[in-house]
Amino acid sequence: MHNGEDHSSGSGAASTAIATTAMEFVTVGNPGNAAAPADDSGVRYGNVSYEYRIGKYEVTYGQYLEFLNSKASSDPTGLYDPDMTNDQIANGIQRNGNSGSYTYSLLSERSANLPVAFVNFTDAARFANWVNNGKGNASTENGAYLITTANVKAATRANGINVYEIVGNSPIFKGDQIEVSGLLGIGFAIRSQVEKVEYKGGSTFISVKNSYPDNVATGQGVIVSIPSTRSTLAKVWIPSEDEWTKAAYYNPKLNNGAGGYYTWATQSNDYPGVSFDPIPNQANIPSSDGSKLANTTTSRDITPITGPNLLTPVGSFSKSSSYYGTFDQDGNLTEWTDTVYDATAAFGSYNRSPNATRSKHGAMYYSGVAGSTRRDDILMPNDKGYGTGFRLAASVSASSLVSSSADCCGELTHNSATNHSSDSTKATTASTTIRSKLVGPAIFGGTIQATQELWAVDYPARGKAKITLNADQTYIDYEFKVRGLDFGIIAGIGPLTANTGDDVNGMHIHHAKIGAVGDPALGIISPNQDLNSVFGHQTITQDTVYSYDKILGEWTITGRWSKDDPSSVSFDDNLNNNLFQGLDYINIHNEDVVLGVIRGQLLPMNDVAQAGPPLLNQRFINSISGKHFYSSNSKEIASLTSNGWKQEGFAWNLYAEASSESDLVPDAISGQVKYEFANVYNDVSLDPLLNVHRLYNSKSGNHFFTTNDQELLTAQRVGYAYEGVVGRAYSPSVAASNGFTVIQRLYNGLTGEHFYTSSATEAASAVRLGYSAEGAAWAS
Repeated sequence: MHNGEDHSSGSGAASTAIATTAMEFVTVGNPGNAAAPADDSGVRYGNVSYEYRIGKYEVTYGQYLEFLNSKASSDPTGLYDPDMTNDQIANGIQRNGNSGSYTYSLLSERSANLPVAFVNFTDAARFANWVNNGKGNASTENGAYLITTANVKAATRANGINVYEIVGNSPIFKGDQIEVSGLLGIGFAIRSQVEKVEYKGGSTFISVKNSYPDNVATGQGVIVSIPSTRSTLAKVWIPSEDEWTKAAYYNPKLNNGAGGYYTWATQSNDYPGVSFDPIPNQANIPSSDGSKLANTTTSRDITPITGPNLLTPVGSFSKSSSYYGTFDQDGNLTEWTDTVYDATAAFGSYNRSPNATRSKHGAMYYSGVAGSTRRDDILMPNDKGYGTGFRLAASVSASSLVSSSADCCGELTHNSATNHSSDSTKATTASTTIRSKLVGPAIFGGTIQATQELWAVDYPARGKAKITLNADQTYIDYEFKVRGLDFGIIAGIGPLTANTGDDVNGMHIHHAKIGAVGDPALGIISPNQDLNSVFGHQTITQDTVYSYDKILGEWTITGRWSKDDPSSVSFDDNLNNNLFQGLDYINIHNEDVVLGVIRGQLLPMNDVAQAGPPLLNQRFINSISGKHFYSSNSKEIASLTSNGWKQEGFAWNLYAEASSESDLVPDAISGQVKYEFANVYNDVSLDPLLNVHRLYNSKSGNHFFTTNDQELLTAQRVGYAYEGVVGRAYSPSVAASNGFTVIQRLYNGLTGEHFYTSSATEAASAVRLGYSAEGAAWAS
């Protein structure tokens, strides 16, 4: 199929000959195997009760080129996507001529063996039908999947059910997955699974679930239907989630012959390398330290406009196959399966309709998360992007359509632990967090721009983000102001511009640092997880509100993320692990740029936000010496415990040292982030957070904490060694009227020990035992 030599997009790289369009398959045996352990969402898959075959490689641009030249001379179904030409990161084909006489050609000889990107599931299903039916001028609308396209005359919604009317008797059945477009009215442009089909009065009525309030659509639309599973007579199809997973990760010889699953589709549980050398466990994913991609070094200069192409020829990592002989199931592109997401999968919904998409698996060239650990949730709301491709599966009897490979079923020579768990590399963290009350709301936000996307794009849209965590930390109010995009369809008022490319089709809060892609935490558009009701209830609380300022040409999107919302990451989890660290970002998708057109990191914007998540400090006592020790450091705590110190419980919260802006924002972006919000709330102007210093006297064995610079100098003059800043705290002066806990400091003149407590009862008891009260040390 290819010689595997051309790994670089540079002009000096060796070139492969244009690949044959023949498709190689490998046999996956060992029927009746057990399913894999549950993934991050709790779902298990991988058990298959029959023998089958699966593509050795992903479908390539060379193979898709033959398809387009056979079936897309006018292309009414959109099998070709312009980004197959225009997007320099993952392109490979160009279109020539005019509709009715379109022809297609490769952008370079190298393109032939690159996996085809920018295909949605319907494109892949049509390709599978075409191969199943013998290629050439064979049908794309039946075979493995019966694809039905029909005009929608009218649509209504009542009690959480959309009903679409099609004139005539349409061959759409209960359980089919449909996509509806063209209708005006919020919640009618959907993808979902059919709940009910009725034939009456010369029309077919299709019912699907949708949780928007009752409404009536206007205009006319188009419905496209695909069965949820392949035909039983199919010879070639898109693999199911079970078939795909087994081929990628299963090895019947693991666990002393009982069988088992690897973490990576390279027969390994260790993170793969990115070398093209013929060595095991390599893949086209980011390097473990994030500094390299397989084709180049990581750089924010990589853009869809400038490239380079980041795909690698299929099978380039010649010693990194799965047990059954497939290549690149992790690496290159994430791949479609024909398994429909169930209703409980958060990102299986679209525009408040469930079962909206098919699951995808496999690590992508820009995001090194093993496909065994999760489904690749619907980060691309229109299901087409530079990260998605596919391979085919086939019956063992389909020899006339596919060729077999002799490379099946062999173990690689490198070592792989069969029971690997990433938990062993994680530092131990406290299971309970005690939060002290912060003064007023914590505000996060910044600019939303195309230049902050993973691959910076040139697009005339921009915005501002502001999210506000309330003082009790029970909900977040968000406000996004955006220009240059059209939210009209989502808002239910219809498009405001003639350009369909600027129509917004997705909006999510994700978590990752700038320059990296992260999983979604909250869906605001596709899906909308900002709800306060259970799906199906007649009374639905809709938090998200859209308004448009005609003078400014600006959309404002507001809403509230609360603990009751069915977000992908729980409110509390996001609060504790992402928000204060500046890891949340907003990403907005439109039809022009499928993976995200503008993005904005939600950075701390006021002192409350910059204080960060509290550091839980514990108090310990040495029963022999009677001395106390205070720490939030897990290593220190482990050492104290192993040396006989006894934990006395929670002492206080401090806040982490302030990160410089450059820690959160690269130099290229730092100038775009403006701290525009005043840190004044409830008529209280916050004092700056104070550094809490720790010092140690080796002669007496006593520790001393202070926020006072003069005390810091004096303590060092009398023999205390400086141990650094252990955290930050508020001045006691703001504590009384704002709900802070005041830490009192007391001194024992006999032992030279200082004692710290937030308990008035303890402080009074210490005074009775001979301690001198020295006043308030700080507030937290």
